This record gives sequence, C-alpha cells and structure tokens, in this order.
Amino acid sequence: MSDYLPQELLLDIFHRLPNTSIGRCMCVCKYWLSLIKNPSFVSSHIHHTILPKKAPMFLLKLCSNQIQYSLHFDNKKFSNYKRLGVPLKHDNRSFSVIGSSNGLVCLMHNLYTYNYTFVLWNPLIRKSLTLPKPNVTFESHGAFEALVGFGFDACSEDYKVVRVVRLLEYENESEEDEELAIEVEIFSLNRNSWNNITGKAPQYDIVERGSQAFVNGTVHWIATQRGRTGESNNLILGLDLVKYG
Repeated sequence: MSDYLPQELLLDIFHRLPNTSIGRCMCVCKYWLSLIKNPSFVSSHIHHTILPKKAPMFLLKLCSNQIQYSLHFDNKKFSNYKRLGVPLKHDNRSFSVIGSSNGLVCLMHNLYTYNYTFVLWNPLIRKSLTLPKPNVTFESHGAFEALVGFGFDACSEDYKVVRVVRLLEYENESEEDEELAIEVEIFSLNRNSWNNITGKAPQYDIVERGSQAFVNGTVHWIATQRGRTGESNNLILGLDLVKYG
C-alpha cells in the first residue's frame, strides 16, 4: 500500500489511529516504522488524539504492589484517560519522572544517588531508550549534586535533557574553603550525545530537587544567587533549549 499512497496521506491515517493500532502498524514494514518513530509524528499524534479532548492531562505514577503509569484528566473527578503500563521490564521502582513533552517521558534512576541512568520512554509505541552516560560523573569531577530538566526544542524538533551539576571544590581540604562550582551539560536526542555548555550557561545555584518546569521552550528552576557576604536572593532560572542546546 505504501507504493500507492503518498506519505502525507499515510500520516493523516496514522494520526487518526488509537495507540494500540499504531503499535501494530509499526510491525507492517520498515517504511511505516520510520514514519511512526519520527519525533515529529509523536507531537502531531498528540494534537490529534489528546488535545481535542480539550482538557489538560496529568501523568500519574501508581506505587502499589506493581508500578503503573496512567494519564488522568484535570477535572473534578480526576478521570482516568489511559493506562500506560511500565517503561522497563524490571527495576521500575528505582526510576523517577523528570518530565514529559509531547508524549515522551524522561525518567532518571534514583534522583538521590550518583547513578547516571536516564531513560526516554514513548508510551505510544511502548519503546524506551537508555541514554549514554553523561560526561560529568563522580569519577571525573568528584563529589557533586545534579539537578535535571527535560524539554522539547521546537526549532530543531529535538528532545533534550539538561543536567546542572553542583560541584564541591576544596583548596585545602577544609570546609571553610568550600566554593561553589557549576557544570552544565545537555543531551540531544537527535545527536544521541551530551554536550558541555558550562561556558555560556548561567551560573546559579538551584535551590531544590524536582522543581523543574518546562514552559515555552525553556526549562525553569527555583534558583539562588549567592553574594560574597553570604546573603542569597531567590529567583527563577530559565534555560532556553534553543539558545543553549
């Protein structure tokens, strides 16, 4: 059928199909698989299937005897829209949700350790991708604390993961000499690699974990700017994925 139908018509048909049918279409041929796995298709399918419902959605992680993810409408009944299953065959309890964009979910293994395992999960086609290990690690930079953000670069149609890593440097191995240093790196799904942008990224200390919000192409955190006398001023730090990615 692909020899007789133009790509535009095939995509129009795919956009109208439910998730289960999309999964079956991926198994028909390599050409259909390439169309469905294209990042732009995920975004457009969301607009055709979820947005017409005219209600925002919440992604919910249910932690009971078995981990389960589901989508719920933002209404008084908190109505269930769809169960999404789980991204991994094992170890789902150790993963936390960093964020989601256009139906793609970013997960990170245990926010409170030095583990560097990141997973991008597409519930629509029930596929997940484990990202390469970041460049800034405990082995390369010593003790640190990493804050993470996730979003979509609409200009390049690229999904990106941001790590703002707070390093501790000791000049004389004394706590009094402790200084704050920030390393920032971004993972590009299109390039499938991490890129260090510390030289051009803003140098602020992010206040709390899990505070990231992705709005209008920019990842936001609650941050602080510390002065030499020890005082600090809280602010909202925004990192534009187009400008800094």
